[in-house]
Amino acid sequence: MKRPLLSIIPNQTVNHPFGYQYIQLICNRWLEILILAWKAGIGSRPHNHHLSINFTHVLSGQLLERKYCLSRGQLMVVSEKVIHQGQWTWTSPNEIHELVSLDDAARTLHFYFPGRLSLNSKQAS
Repeated sequence: MKRPLLSIIPNQTVNHPFGYQYIQLICNRWLEILILAWKAGIGSRPHNHHLSINFTHVLSGQLLERKYCLSRGQLMVVSEKVIHQGQWTWTSPNEIHELVSLDDAARTLHFYFPGRLSLNSKQAS
């Protein structure tokens, strides 16, 4: 019987206020690695990772990624694409983006360089 990915370490699973769950695998000043589980329609809301570079790998399912820019104080969508199982996406420092799950099977693996702990942020976004 297959076990859900986030049940592997149940005591370390965190429910984020935006509706997804995550497990922090590594967190230090140089690197942070998370696994996220998404339900359909759940999103991260537009955000950036400050000085961190983010690489995200879709382990299962698919997500919609939107990238934004600020124009006269308003967020403007500059790109939108669907990221499928097996694909990667990334954001550069201070780049604003949003991920939205398109199905209940979405699982993603996130890498942050440097780790966001070094930037005084302890929550996944």
